[in-house]
Formats: sequence, C-alpha cells, structure tokens
Amino acid sequence: MDHPLGFALTDESGTRAAAGRTLRLIGHVHSPAEFLIGEDTADATVWVLDVARGELHPLNRDRERTERFLAAFGAYLHDGPPAPAPMVLDARQAAERLALLRAGKVAPRAPARPAVPHRKRLRRLLEALERADPDALAASWWCGSIEQAKDDLL
Repeated sequence: MDHPLGFALTDESGTRAAAGRTLRLIGHVHSPAEFLIGEDTADATVWVLDVARGELHPLNRDRERTERFLAAFGAYLHDGPPAPAPMVLDARQAAERLALLRAGKVAPRAPARPAVPHRKRLRRLLEALERADPDALAASWWCGSIEQAKDDLL
C-alpha cells in the first residue's frame, strides 16, 4: 500500500528493542535505514524509531489508527492541487523557455482537476484525525505534518 508522507506499512519481519520497548516492525518512513515503524508487543501502540539516534517517537494507539491517519493525509493530498510534473531541459531549451516566459508568451497549464480549497481540506483532515485518534494530535510524530498541513506546505 502506498502511503503519503513517506510512510510504507509493510509486513516486515523481526523485532527491535528500543527505550525499554520491544517493537514488532511494521514498516518504515522514507527508508528502513532512517526510521522504522514498530508496534509495541506489550500494548500495540505504534512508534517511529529513529535508527541513527535510537529514539522513539509516538504515533498512534494501534496500527489501525495509524492507517486511518495515513488515509486522512492521503485524502488531504489527493484533494489538493496536482503536483507539477518534473521538467528536464537542456541549456538551449531552457533559454528558449525563459525567453518565452519573459515575453509573456507562456500560459499556465490548466489544472487537471480543480483543487478543493485549503481551508476545507484542512478542516476535513483535522476532523478525520480527531475521530481516528485524538490522543495522537498532541506531542507525537504527527505534530510536524499537521503543522505543515495548516501552513499549506504539503
């Protein structure tokens, strides 16, 4: 399953001990070499393990709630403006494009679909997160992503 924000929940095998907890590995963020996602074998809470520092950061009460958070962020991102396609130009092409841009002859591309307004997307996101796991909204790994969503940076 493809998740937003660099999360990949998998059926990784193995356990990892950190900060007095034993985690059953259930995924990673960005890369398994950077951040692992683990479910505490004692209480099923989900944590992010910073591999380099050995630090744990709370995520959610259980995997289901983590999946609900990821689904909420996925909907938030899907309903926003589409990301621009990457453009690779050689020096000549870049110079031609720059000349057209300076002459005012480059028209913006029409969006493939209209974006839902940010305020509406943000309200939906926060409501979905509150329903999924209200305790995870304060002092957890999610705080940074929530702040970025509030500032329309995702």
